Amino acid sequence: RSSMGRPSLGAGLKNSGASRKSDIGLTKSRQSMGGSTAAAAEQPRRSSAARRSSAYGVRGAADPRPLGDKDYMSNAIRTLIDYLMNNGYDQRMDFAANKGWRPTGRDFQNICTFLFAQLDPNWQCGANKFEDEFIMVFKTLGYPYTISKTSLSAVGSPHAWPQLLGAVEWLVELLSYDSEVALSGGHSAATAAFGEGGGASGENMTREGDRRFIDYLGKAYRSFLAGDDDTYEALEQDFAASFAEQTGEVRALVASKDSEHARLLREIEAEKQTGATLPGKKEKLAVLESDHEKLCDFVEKLREHCATLESKVAAKQKDLDAEKSDVDAAKETVKTLKNRVGTQELSADEAQRMVAEKERLERNLNEATAYHQAMRQKAWEADMELQRRVEDLERAVHGYTAQATALQLLPHEAKNAAGVDFRMVVNKEKLTQATCLGDALCTDVKGVVLPALTQFKELVGGKANQLRGSANLLADQEEHSQEAGEEAAVQLEELTQRKQKLEEALRREKEGVEAALAERGKEHEEIEEAMNMLRDNPAERERKRAAQQKRLAELKSQFEEQAETHETEASRAQEQILGALTQIADYKAHVGRQLQDLKDYHQDRYSTIAQAETDESLKTHTDHLLAGM
Repeated sequence: RSSMGRPSLGAGLKNSGASRKSDIGLTKSRQSMGGSTAAAAEQPRRSSAARRSSAYGVRGAADPRPLGDKDYMSNAIRTLIDYLMNNGYDQRMDFAANKGWRPTGRDFQNICTFLFAQLDPNWQCGANKFEDEFIMVFKTLGYPYTISKTSLSAVGSPHAWPQLLGAVEWLVELLSYDSEVALSGGHSAATAAFGEGGGASGENMTREGDRRFIDYLGKAYRSFLAGDDDTYEALEQDFAASFAEQTGEVRALVASKDSEHARLLREIEAEKQTGATLPGKKEKLAVLESDHEKLCDFVEKLREHCATLESKVAAKQKDLDAEKSDVDAAKETVKTLKNRVGTQELSADEAQRMVAEKERLERNLNEATAYHQAMRQKAWEADMELQRRVEDLERAVHGYTAQATALQLLPHEAKNAAGVDFRMVVNKEKLTQATCLGDALCTDVKGVVLPALTQFKELVGGKANQLRGSANLLADQEEHSQEAGEEAAVQLEELTQRKQKLEEALRREKEGVEAALAERGKEHEEIEEAMNMLRDNPAERERKRAAQQKRLAELKSQFEEQAETHETEASRAQEQILGALTQIADYKAHVGRQLQDLKDYHQDRYSTIAQAETDESLKTHTDHLLAGM
């Protein structure tokens, strides 16, 4: 893979993108240019422009993919999620359970950054905006359709998300194909693998045909993209000629196989004719084979016994020869000493030499004694050092046992032991033969305990990551709950203010009614005074009294209607206010219960995470202990 790190996003990446583009063309061209191998040579020639427009498309052309189809989008999202999960995406993936997921700008940027890093681990956004870098990368890779910068500013909108999802799916297919080619060693390795073996077998011919087809397809597609129609036609003719030659080889191979098949049929027929005596011969052969095996076993045992006896005789002979040589040497020494003693005359020089030899031997004895004492001192110091290290090992094993018991790894039937014996016991009897402290343990640390602890470490790490993700999700839920509580408080405040306004309006209306009643009372008093003044004129009085009574009846009727309307509106407003307050109180109590449950759940999760962190510290301590071994 060519580097995409800034500022190297240039010619090298263009070449790499072009090669990958041609590779993708190879996978797609089996439908447009493959067909049957015989029909490939007989297809009529089409213009290069028509082939380009149908097989690859040009920048700015309409995208033939059904990007707006829900099933297509769901499959594309599933492909993206599978690729992210299989390649170690380290961000949150809450959207994995949502079929109609539309990403936020931050999620989309994280996903694209991860995908670009798969192309080039050194890729960074640099000083440019992410939108500019996104468009530049896809243009460099040869994406055949235009990506609008406006779409990148609103990633999750209904009109922008399908086109961006199609581009991301195209990049995921490019990366998946690149991974498969890398695992197989590239097209050159695949072509070489097709050509291995040789011979005229059917399997080799199939491989040779596949190799020729891949070779032809790669060259033809490159000529097709370059618009070289002459080369393309020549490749088609060569390809058809190669298959005609291969057809002749296959026919010759079929003829040889037919002759061989006929020969085998004749042999089978001959064996059937002579098979009447076969059961008796088989039984006799089985008896002879059994006797032969028994005889071979007996001969082998005799050979082993003879070899053992010969080795013993040779050893005894060597011992005897050594003893004879020692006896002969001792006899010769005795004879020599006797002769020397018989002929020796002791002089003063010889006596002085003997004294000097004695002193020299005494000095050697003293030096040997001192060296022996020094060696004993070193041995004692080494033994004390070994004892100290054994005590350190026992303390470490004791700490390991305590931590493993706390983690339910001990005993072997514990919850997390999974049948593995995690015990570590220091065997002091092996200390004299041990080359390291690990050899002094009764358990195979490197072969059994260390792999099991590594697996448990990975399991605990995975659970810790899941718990961290759950904690983050719960924190988000708590934040949403707090926001909902704040909204409920705001609504409560608004309803309280509305209640106060309604009470104020009711008070004002009541004051208005009381003022109207006072006015009606004044009018009634004025009417009574006028009646008193008209008592002297009975006819006029009766006429005015009737008019006043009629007016009074109308006013009373109007007053009663207005009072009834006012009371109805007041009771309705009061009922609405009480209902709203009841709903707010119920919602507040519900939110309080949910917050309390969420806090309790958070507390349990935090305790679990703390336990997981304690487990990780134990794993770190165990790793140090094993490294010290």
